[in-house]
Amino acid sequence: MMASIISYYRGNKDKFVWKNIALLFGFHPIALFALFRVLSGSASLNTVLFNFALGFLGFLSLTAGAHRLWSHKAYKARWPLRLMLVLFNFLIYETSVINWCRDHRLHHKYSDTHADPHNVNRGFFFSHIGWIMVRKHPEVKAKGKGIDLSDLYSDPLLTFQHKYYLPLMLLACFITPVAVPMYFWKETFLNAFSLNIVRYLIIVHNTFTINSFAHRFGYRPYNRFIVPGDSLNLSLVTCGEGFHNYHHTFPWDYRSAEFGKFSFNLTRRFIEFFNQIGWAHDLKFASEDMIKKRVLRTGANIEEVKMSAGLVWTILFVVCAEVCSYAVSPNNDIESGSSSDPVLLNSKLCVDKNGRRLYGEIAYKLDCRKFVHCAPGLAMIVFCQPGLLFNQAKKYCDWPREANCVEFSAVDPTKLVVPANSIPWN
Repeated sequence: MMASIISYYRGNKDKFVWKNIALLFGFHPIALFALFRVLSGSASLNTVLFNFALGFLGFLSLTAGAHRLWSHKAYKARWPLRLMLVLFNFLIYETSVINWCRDHRLHHKYSDTHADPHNVNRGFFFSHIGWIMVRKHPEVKAKGKGIDLSDLYSDPLLTFQHKYYLPLMLLACFITPVAVPMYFWKETFLNAFSLNIVRYLIIVHNTFTINSFAHRFGYRPYNRFIVPGDSLNLSLVTCGEGFHNYHHTFPWDYRSAEFGKFSFNLTRRFIEFFNQIGWAHDLKFASEDMIKKRVLRTGANIEEVKMSAGLVWTILFVVCAEVCSYAVSPNNDIESGSSSDPVLLNSKLCVDKNGRRLYGEIAYKLDCRKFVHCAPGLAMIVFCQPGLLFNQAKKYCDWPREANCVEFSAVDPTKLVVPANSIPWN
């Protein structure tokens, strides 16, 4: 085995980017040392909070700036916001906005092919971080020349950043964040430097989870024919970038996700705040009708969604099933078609057996515990939290998306009326 590794190295050593390999392998032990210093109480809390703030601002410059503003032109920004995003971008060591957008536009145009800079089909490790350790695939270089970047080169802020990226990045990302804690609250160089490396690595791995995890895990309610998946958990740690199936279906949508209050989409809130004060405008988004038509045309059926959701949603699904099977069980004195307080329910299924056709409408007000039989045994919803099935039922069936379920929390489940021919759970 060792002989084969040596042979592979000798034949491919010119393909490795040794600078990146050295930095990554050197930075991770330093980060572990920094965590030890924090846990032992040697590092100042001020230094930790300072690096957290810088990391958050730097990451927003990627999500709201390089990604949604400049890569996809999902909205327009006036010069103060553009200047702020460009300056914050110096806080992270990835590459200039122009280079970042070139690679990202290439990623969308040739997603998960050899022309994709971080093609997930070359392996999970490659798509996460291995792609910056090796030279670019010839297809990436060839196709990259055809990516139109004229809009970026016409922006003087971006061309300035591109031209002077290296010295200004070193100053903003590695020198100033170390000097400030040392000067203002007398932090040691060792603590200031190592915690700054932790900040840098967290941003790097957060960014790269979209290339790896989002192209390996998640559910595909908008387009079942592509690899990217939606993940609420990933959205939580990436400021709203985790709904990747939606993003690859509607890349020009500034929200990068459909669900507002349930998506933990901090980048969306950031953009909307600056829209309110006039610094961001012309926000693009997919209409409800457009989303619904796309879901019905290419979205995964409910069974596929349930099976691809991942461990966390599987656990929630099982718990929900147990609660729901009790709430609507025929042994729980629910009589089909009659009640002391009648509630009308169209007995037709609102989706076909594949979960992709709208047949009927629900005639009563939205109630999470009345989400029975969007498809028999697969879409019964009893919780209002941001869950897989709750969101799926709202898309596949004609229920309002932003309903507040709190007001229905005291509804007596024995008052529910279900179709006589229904089977609550398989």
